[in-house]
Amino acid sequence: MKEVMRYQCECCGTAFESKEDCEDCENHHFKVEEVKYEYAINDAFPRSITVKFDGGQIREYVMDAYV
Repeated sequence: MKEVMRYQCECCGTAFESKEDCEDCENHHFKVEEVKYEYAINDAFPRSITVKFDGGQIREYVMDAYV
């Protein structure tokens, strides 16, 4: 039996043979700094979520329809 060691990116779950490749992948992902939620009256789920990342980028995710 042969033991196999691999490294897995903690952000996306991709597995790598080398530690360096895994570190490159992890460093490629932006890290979340802040999250804000906006709810409509009487809705259980937020209608939008705004995320600020460590590079200063801001993304807003808006709920278009209920699934």
